[in-house]
Amino acid sequence: MSANASQRISRREVLAGGAALAATTLLPTPSSAAAKYRRWNISDPNCPARVIDSYKKAIKAMLSLPPTDARNWYRYTLIHTIDCPHGNWWFLPWHRGYIGWFEQICRDLSGDPEFALPYWDWTAEPRIPKVMFEDVLDPNNNAFIASAAEFKKQFQDAVAKSNYWSMTKDDDGNPTPSPQYIQMLTRSIRFPEDLWFDIIDSPAGALFFDRGHARGLTATQPDLMIPNKPPEKQGVLKAVSLSTILDALGPRDFLSFGSPKALNHSSASGFAILENQPHNLVHNCVGGAYNGVGGFMQAFMSPTDPIFFLHHANMDRLWDVWTRKQAAKGLPILPDGYPKAAGDAVPDTSDYARWAKEQFVFFVDQKGNPFFDQKGNPTNQATAGEYAAIGAFDYDYSPGSGEEVVPVTPATAVAAIEVQPLRASLSTRQVGNARVAEGSVSVPLQVIQQQAAPQKPTLAATITVDMPATHGHDDLDVFIKGPDGNSIFVATISMFGHHIMQQPVTVQVPLSAAIADLQRTAKFTSSPTLNILVVPSEARVGTTTMNHAGMTVVAPARANEITAISLHQL
Repeated sequence: MSANASQRISRREVLAGGAALAATTLLPTPSSAAAKYRRWNISDPNCPARVIDSYKKAIKAMLSLPPTDARNWYRYTLIHTIDCPHGNWWFLPWHRGYIGWFEQICRDLSGDPEFALPYWDWTAEPRIPKVMFEDVLDPNNNAFIASAAEFKKQFQDAVAKSNYWSMTKDDDGNPTPSPQYIQMLTRSIRFPEDLWFDIIDSPAGALFFDRGHARGLTATQPDLMIPNKPPEKQGVLKAVSLSTILDALGPRDFLSFGSPKALNHSSASGFAILENQPHNLVHNCVGGAYNGVGGFMQAFMSPTDPIFFLHHANMDRLWDVWTRKQAAKGLPILPDGYPKAAGDAVPDTSDYARWAKEQFVFFVDQKGNPFFDQKGNPTNQATAGEYAAIGAFDYDYSPGSGEEVVPVTPATAVAAIEVQPLRASLSTRQVGNARVAEGSVSVPLQVIQQQAAPQKPTLAATITVDMPATHGHDDLDVFIKGPDGNSIFVATISMFGHHIMQQPVTVQVPLSAAIADLQRTAKFTSSPTLNILVVPSEARVGTTTMNHAGMTVVAPARANEITAISLHQL
């Protein structure tokens, strides 16, 4: 049997599988049974030493595999490069599947049957853990490919002969692109040279970083900070702070927590707090986007850096924390329409049915196949709904930051003060090239006072940004100003990767801490009018970005338009 024949999937099979999945997904439910595998905080003294040793062994083994093997370190990275979703409601399940299968490959290649990925709790430790500069845990190690030219030389033939661009037959026997090829076309990758252009030659910025520039932060400067910004405007530290994490865990529905709906998982529509704040800013900071050094973590080949998997394990841990909080409070854990119990019918028109059927067709596993000499074959779990729960991956996490939101005993959710979304009146809209966007909004005094209460509902600003139709985006800083004229820094809005935004995108930033600070100083006695300001960030305006040839290009601030600002209780 040929490789293509063994992996052929008809459209009818894919759609039927998605429909069946929507009704049979193993849902996240509290359990007293211990998981088989534990994912430890990498800096926890109780983390077994063998975890790091096994991770190193697995990385070395994956780096040593031939380019034709789908488990090869760079081949696995390419799955993220060509298929990763960001800025939509498939962000969390896709990355759960991606690191889950990676973990199983590591377990197999390390020879450690108990291996589980560690996670990096950047809230408790806002710097790269020291151990991640050891040996192959640092992508600047000599075991990694030295240059983009050498990467293309080694992988060009294997990529061209992969199944990414394969054709198959439809139900009537007519030639049609395979499910993988359809996904490639969705991202405008028509043939191998398109992929190589994106990775190496795109004027928007390379995705491959030569040795010496593979990670932006260093052993001598490992801290999550933006150079030349004062402490009160350190957007990365704000993004990973406990107050931001608690606000990110606050939403009472899946869309407010896990980013909004989109046409498909290849398009971006908006970013919830969790994705926009800790996810995006940690990627960009570790990747050197703020110091001009360069580094894989700032772009779509980010899994080349082994810390990627620890970063996303922490993101997945926070999803698990949120799910357990929701379940303990009797709140929804997935998009509307999900089955509450095994066998429940799922309405075809429900949000859950649409979300669960989305196809993830690039994942590979660690298992062998009797028709091939190598491992790393497409998984049978190829839809989003199959990653709604940790399920067969069978891991749990050692406690980390944010765990306090989960009630020890079942609890009733704290009711928000029911107010309609508060839409700001925009006096100026343009931001960039020294221009500032500003909107004013009247906030009920009860909402202001509630921000200082324990277990407060999350208050967030939803900012709609119409970005230039180019790759690459400038960071924006958000401030809130009270009637007394004092301004407080809220957050930095930072986009990850080189997505072209085909439409305005919404970005949520948490306001709870900033408004509580305003209340302490202003001591409001009536409903105040607050101003929300969006300004060009000093973080990346006028900085330089290094490309594959060692040249530098200046990235000028581009004009953005703020089309709407509104305040919501999530």
